[in-house]
Amino acid sequence: MRRTLIALVALVLVLGWLWVRKEREILEGGPRTEAVALCPGLEVELVRAIRIDHLERSVQVKLERDAQGRWFLTDPVAYPAQHGLVRTLLTTLVAARAEPASEVDPHEVGLDPPQAVVECVMTGASGDRTIRVELGRQDVVPDRIFARVPGHPAAAGNGGTEVFRTTRALANTLERYPDDYRDRRATTLPATEVTALRRRGQVYLAEYGKLVNLDFDALLESDGWKRVTLPTVTLDPTAIGLLIRGAADLQVDGFVDDSPGDLAPYGLSEPAFTLELQPLRGSPVVLCFGHAAVEGEHDVAELDWFCQRQGYGHVWRARTQAVNLLVRPAELFFDQRVLRVLREEVASIELEGGGSTRVLARVDDGWTVREGDGPTYPAEPGAVEEVLAVFEREELGDHLIGEPFADEDPPLSVTVVLRNDARQGGRIGKPARDESSGAQGRMFLRLGDEVPALADEDIAEPCTRALDAFRSRSAHRFQESLVRSIELTHGERTYAFVNLGDNRWRPKGETLDAPADFVDSLEQLLHPTVRRWLSEGTPAADEQAIAVVLQPASGEAFRFTLARASDGVATWSGPDGQRAEIDAALVERLLRLFP
Repeated sequence: MRRTLIALVALVLVLGWLWVRKEREILEGGPRTEAVALCPGLEVELVRAIRIDHLERSVQVKLERDAQGRWFLTDPVAYPAQHGLVRTLLTTLVAARAEPASEVDPHEVGLDPPQAVVECVMTGASGDRTIRVELGRQDVVPDRIFARVPGHPAAAGNGGTEVFRTTRALANTLERYPDDYRDRRATTLPATEVTALRRRGQVYLAEYGKLVNLDFDALLESDGWKRVTLPTVTLDPTAIGLLIRGAADLQVDGFVDDSPGDLAPYGLSEPAFTLELQPLRGSPVVLCFGHAAVEGEHDVAELDWFCQRQGYGHVWRARTQAVNLLVRPAELFFDQRVLRVLREEVASIELEGGGSTRVLARVDDGWTVREGDGPTYPAEPGAVEEVLAVFEREELGDHLIGEPFADEDPPLSVTVVLRNDARQGGRIGKPARDESSGAQGRMFLRLGDEVPALADEDIAEPCTRALDAFRSRSAHRFQESLVRSIELTHGERTYAFVNLGDNRWRPKGETLDAPADFVDSLEQLLHPTVRRWLSEGTPAADEQAIAVVLQPASGEAFRFTLARASDGVATWSGPDGQRAEIDAALVERLLRLFP
């Protein structure tokens, strides 16, 4: 009995599954068959023309590709096409899969006549070949439609039917109007290739409460963007980059008129302003902007703007937000940063102040400093980095347009020279005040500029620092592992200590480790800390002196003298006559080695 019950339950389940499957097949139009490519043999790169006839929308479009691979709309209007949209259409056709639907009547599924037709003309060695796809109505399943492909190779194996079921992806792609296929870029000029900008005209800006003159000439020079024609000013690379990109990448908001007989209704017979972009190669691109005539003064944001590219007959609608960027006053693009450098690219820094110039120069293993034509000394890297930081974070205030630069006496200036010989910095002038804003500070005139700006008072301080402020805080520097031996001489006695190779030291010729006073002094023997540098040539009143010889593993020996004067001051004297005050504890420890 139990077995019979189990068998009956199993039979019911099998019959139920078969019924559900049958109902699904009926719903979908018949048994499921093997899916095939909707457009077999279609190769995107070989397609040279596309014709779209959408009967439901009364839309006819023809697209053609030129020898350079660029797509153009040729019907109903001649115009560059959106390359991305054409590519999407072709890849949708290539990827479309279909299932034969031999049981349907083409007339009943909207294929006689079709609701939309796509024809792709491919060129090849054997001549042109056309693939035609006709689209019909939606299937019972909403995400599928009927399609007919005349001459489809799968028709022979499916009772001669050329009707298929496929997804709605292709139909969705075709639900567009002719303007949707048009390229919305006002120019095809890459922003990175623009080397000059010329803007002319005027507009009313409510934030300024007046008509603003938009005249602005910018030129890309070897050291960056500059405002030219008017007094030269360096431009902020980010700000001017946004302006150039806003013009070069301008997206039109709509297509208004393709053959205007009169430009006056659009305000383009006498444009409100024009923008000219000069590329590195080729002719300049000029964009003209205008608006319909209005009474009184209206802010840019309150107007409907139109645009036309010089030499093109089309009039476009422009977005107000885009126009608002393009009409920003020139002063907003002035560079407010004193320095824009990568520190690793800095070769030298020249600080003029106090009647002399200190030059900080990069060497392979650090920095050097000299004053004027004087001797060159090792420089403290931290002091150099701190000076760079001061100028890097310095932000200029208002530019003093129309006000002459007044030099300080003696002159103050900073010049940063890069590895490629480019120069940044400028002259620091007398205290000044901007009458319009009330801001106060020092005048700063950037190298190459003709308009000074206000800077904080503290911008002058690094230029007045004394030479010793930049000299190294260590009298010399040696790495312990690279020193083979150290020899100490006091009076007539000499002690030599040898590095065993693992930074363990022993007196030469002995098996015992070096005494604690020597080990504790190693750090300062290898790089003694300078408290202050002493004037060269001053007589040394030294009572107790220790001559030191550092012998590197390779290269010549380095000789210097440590001494303690009668007043307790300890000094370091180098081989070239340099002298510095150091920690007296070092000398006291070493003297204990000589009982």
